[in-house]
Amino acid sequence: MMLASGVRFLTQFYLGECAMANRFLTAPQAARELGVAPYSVHRMARRGDLRYQRLGRLWLFDRREIRRLRRKLAAKQSARTRSEGEARAD
Repeated sequence: MMLASGVRFLTQFYLGECAMANRFLTAPQAARELGVAPYSVHRMARRGDLRYQRLGRLWLFDRREIRRLRRKLAAKQSARTRSEGEARAD
């Protein structure tokens, strides 16, 4: 138990002190940005839909990649909403 919390502390310290810390998001942070569960973020990464880097057991996602995916998901959602609206109008 002590080891896991020590690793978590060191990881948070490293990310906080790293000059590129603002460039990367953890899985829970990426999940909040995308509006999905952290498990879904890991699943997208495993499928190859989302690039990631590993730091020990921590999965790090590039903030730009998350923004790109968020725009893609938003476009897909708006297209779905438009097509549902057109179907109702008919």
